[in-house]
Amino acid sequence: MNTKFLTPLLISFFALNASAQEAKTTTAGFAKLDTNKDGFLSRAEAAKEKGLSAVFKEADQNKDGKLDEDEYLKGHSMHQRAEATEYAGDGAVTTKVKAALLAAEGVPSTKISVETVNGVVTLSGSVDSKDEIAKAVKAAKAVGGVKSVKNLLKAG
Repeated sequence: MNTKFLTPLLISFFALNASAQEAKTTTAGFAKLDTNKDGFLSRAEAAKEKGLSAVFKEADQNKDGKLDEDEYLKGHSMHQRAEATEYAGDGAVTTKVKAALLAAEGVPSTKISVETVNGVVTLSGSVDSKDEIAKAVKAAKAVGGVKSVKNLLKAG
């Protein structure tokens, strides 16, 4: 037998075999969620990962009611991007509320702490009067991106 032809043939065979095995490697997150090991995620299986249910319909690109691994990866990525955007948005809202408090007449902005989570602004601290509290709350509510204001300000 001619080894000139056999060696390249064997190398090609092993390379293809290794490549096929790599292609079958699944994402750890997908494998963990795929409890029935059918290679797809049902809505119930996907619901076990925070945020995946919210993007399930959009991630299910072929509209078969289940996610294959590629669709799972896209859905997972979509959820992570949404979380990052929301986090960045909260920081921007906090900055805008602080600027609004600074610009508001009769509001002691340096005495007021501002935190934002999912668009909900929390005002805390101590001010001199209920009138200052009302002005601070009004200024915060007027800022774009504020869903609601939680008032923890104390007068006195």
